[in-house]
Amino acid sequence: MSIRFAAALALLLSFAVVQAAEPAADWPAYRGPNENWTSAEKGWNPVFPAEGPKKAWSAEIGEGYSCVSVAGGRAYAMGHAGGKDTVWCFDAKTGAKVWGHEYACGSPKQYPGPRGTPTVDGNVVYSVSREGHVFCLNAGDGKPVWSKNMAKDFGAKFGGWGLATSPYVAGDRVFLAGGGAAAVVCLDKKTGNKVWVAGPAPAGYGTPAAYSVGNAKGLACWTGEELWGLNPANGQVAWKFAWKTQYNVNASDPVFFGDKVFVSSDYNYGCGSYTLAGAAPKQNWTNKDLASHFSPCVMVDGHVYGTDGNINGNVALKCLDAATGAVKWTAPGGPYGSCIAVDGKLIILTKDGQLVTAEAKPDAYKELSRARVLGGACWTAPSFAGGHVFARNTQGTLVCLDMTGK
Repeated sequence: MSIRFAAALALLLSFAVVQAAEPAADWPAYRGPNENWTSAEKGWNPVFPAEGPKKAWSAEIGEGYSCVSVAGGRAYAMGHAGGKDTVWCFDAKTGAKVWGHEYACGSPKQYPGPRGTPTVDGNVVYSVSREGHVFCLNAGDGKPVWSKNMAKDFGAKFGGWGLATSPYVAGDRVFLAGGGAAAVVCLDKKTGNKVWVAGPAPAGYGTPAAYSVGNAKGLACWTGEELWGLNPANGQVAWKFAWKTQYNVNASDPVFFGDKVFVSSDYNYGCGSYTLAGAAPKQNWTNKDLASHFSPCVMVDGHVYGTDGNINGNVALKCLDAATGAVKWTAPGGPYGSCIAVDGKLIILTKDGQLVTAEAKPDAYKELSRARVLGGACWTAPSFAGGHVFARNTQGTLVCLDMTGK
């Protein structure tokens, strides 16, 4: 067996096991421990008092939309203030600041701050800014191990709302979505050196994701006009299908189940299911019943739960049958934002700062608890680790909420 083939095989195999190796009590990266916005963590209480769950701690981290990652007893976040981005590290239990790494970065008045979420991988943390600054930081003290720039070093071109990718780590590589000639970038995670780039394609607003169909392991990534399935070893496109929305906004993560993928985008585009097992993707169904702007959709027992509509308007929480696309229910009230699933329960952060828990069941919407936990605009999906919810608003207030009920 050649060294090159052995290395490629090891990388492909890592895609099948990388998520399973993470502890259930951590949320180490964008999309959480299972890479699909779900966690199997138990020992928490979805029912809390009318005034809301107990606040363990809070912090001001600067403007932005990045989620919170939690690993090894620490919480990592990003924000922008005073012309600089900061990657923050806090003690996950107490909120005490451990370190902050800051660097100069521009930020528009409209939709300010970073979009990408830090990725914790062993003793390092990877981060990406909206302008393409890529950092590998020592998790212990925040000092840079290496840094790159997506535009200057690899020729990536971003969409009108800036770079929204989070780093995806598998094996000895880190993958990032870009745009233009570098629509997808693969780097050596230890050095930051380029392994390959794939393109050209207009930029999307997603994050690369691993998928597995039969014996095929691959890397899926949105562009502005298509969903690509890539060979992670060399960046070659194994399959693709068109999904061209207004403004090239493909941001909500694809959801893989069996040999199929569910996709959803806003701007009156809708959602659909494709089978990936054949020579080319085969469309199963499409409709306009769940058009997710950018919030994640989650799958529980063959049903998709997600938000339908533009975040600036009326947003509905819905449940769809993944096999047929049929709407099972639409939740009353709102306005809804982003949802995740933990041990078969939905945890939702509404766009106006209410925390909601509900049953993830298709027969009917059953709400368990609701309380306001944040002010301002809340567009970011919550994270869950160690019995606690980590949530933030756009203005930069981060809260850690105790869901243990103790």
